[in-house]
Amino acid sequence: MPLMSPTLFLDYDGVLHPDNVWRRKGRPVLMGPGSRFMWSGLLEAVLAPYPGVNIILSTSWVRAGGFERARERLPQALYNRVTGATWHSRMDPDVFNRLTRSQQVISCAARNRLARWLAIDDDVEDWAENYRDRLVATRSETGLSDSAVMTRLNQLLKQLHG
Repeated sequence: MPLMSPTLFLDYDGVLHPDNVWRRKGRPVLMGPGSRFMWSGLLEAVLAPYPGVNIILSTSWVRAGGFERARERLPQALYNRVTGATWHSRMDPDVFNRLTRSQQVISCAARNRLARWLAIDDDVEDWAENYRDRLVATRSETGLSDSAVMTRLNQLLKQLHG
């Protein structure tokens, strides 16, 4: 039986801040103007009317630093919504790394029997055509700061709760 809790698959780079983040001495550093998670308040605000929306992390930060470390980077309001990640340490990393972001998300949604989900990501080139209606595509430089992206996210959240 499918799970009915609405779920948001969340990428970090190119969504919550520009995608120009590199690891320096084991720590993520934004190489350019702005700050890491600078647009997370926008996500908090748009999710506020939907307290039942869970978040699954679809970011590479989970593979690079672990689930808890990736989750701890989020502001408390988003942190509290996180229920899992597309990557788990029990998975074969070689197999997982060969999957596109779309395949990672769709596989996780199927594994968890999610009926109501959407994804926010800037990695959209190989996104499966039959799932594009669930995608909020961002531009790597502007992420959630783009008003058209926020309009699309609002529309999909309303549909998820409709």
